[in-house]
Amino acid sequence: MLLSTVYRCVDVISDSVAQLPLEPYYIDDAGYKSKYVKHPTYSLLNREPNERMSRFTFIKTLIVSVLLKGNGYAYIERDKEGNAIRLQFLMMSW
Repeated sequence: MLLSTVYRCVDVISDSVAQLPLEPYYIDDAGYKSKYVKHPTYSLLNREPNERMSRFTFIKTLIVSVLLKGNGYAYIERDKEGNAIRLQFLMMSW
């Protein structure tokens, strides 16, 4: 990130990807797709993945990691029923 060109390119790409919608869909019996707002992951993907990050910041950080390090990892924290309740970004050191 020492070169301003690299920084700017990573910033533009990660901002663009972080703005894209991430919404779960379901296909009904007739074959039509509809947003599945009652799905447990809907709020994680569209509102707040954890207490410390907004959705935009989380996705942007994940994409920056992918672009600069080759991978981006998030830990999925689950409740007793197995539903995802929190996504935590994992910083990988190389």
